[in-house]
Amino acid sequence: MILAAALALGAAACAPSGLPDRSGPGVDSPAVYAVAIHHLASELNTFGPDHRFSELLVLDSTMRGAGDFEAIAEPGAPFTDAERTAIRSVLAPLGEVRFIANAADWRDADLQPVIRGSAILSLAPLEEIDATTAHVGVSLWCSGSCGLWTTLGIERIDGEWRVTGAVGPTAIS
Repeated sequence: MILAAALALGAAACAPSGLPDRSGPGVDSPAVYAVAIHHLASELNTFGPDHRFSELLVLDSTMRGAGDFEAIAEPGAPFTDAERTAIRSVLAPLGEVRFIANAADWRDADLQPVIRGSAILSLAPLEEIDATTAHVGVSLWCSGSCGLWTTLGIERIDGEWRVTGAVGPTAIS
């Protein structure tokens, strides 16, 4: 049984569906995606900040609905080379990184990752609020009873992109 707790962690609503897969000129998508996925894998994983997964399996394209537990995630645009490089760079200190096309191919019949101890990570298309603020839906899956879905607020502060917290509900199983 999956236990999902929806927590209101911000005043703004989750990113609406149907967003474009790329932002306008103000937001640096490689840097924003890198900050979001690093925060997900290192700080938000359900085992705590010192946990290391055996491998980080990153979906190779954005997934509409990635941050929404109730949504059926749909593939968006593939990550650009710059986005892949940024994602791989920030995740490398946390473990081996592999880009995958389909999460279902990496789960067994019991909903466990086929690589024991790994986690499947996904990012929604980023939503540019303005040139210094973005929202990115994220999800982490490590079994049928181990997952997290949320949307992160990310701001450019002192020239650096930083996660400022969850925006809208968060679900944890």
